[in-house]
Amino acid sequence: MVNPHFYEVGYLPARDMYIRLHVGEEEYNTSKKLNDILAGRKLYLTVFDNQFNILGESELATKRYSLLTGWCMTSDALLLYVDNPLSSENKEENFEYDELRW
Repeated sequence: MVNPHFYEVGYLPARDMYIRLHVGEEEYNTSKKLNDILAGRKLYLTVFDNQFNILGESELATKRYSLLTGWCMTSDALLLYVDNPLSSENKEENFEYDELRW
């Protein structure tokens, strides 16, 4: 079993809310390469109000984003870099990101 990992909590001041990303647990399969297991893990987004009450949690697209802190926050959005080694659409020569706003 590969344990879940919770990243830092970030504050979006224009929205007066917090967000956190985490990757879910994964069964360790010895027939798969370790890099494939790690890059294929599910990424989740949790949204909190200014009192840290959970407003919602969503699973993000699998094999789309880098799980190695491939994101940043602005005052009112989360930018996720589109870069995952398991994606068939991976274009390393381009800088592409998805912008999530509330």
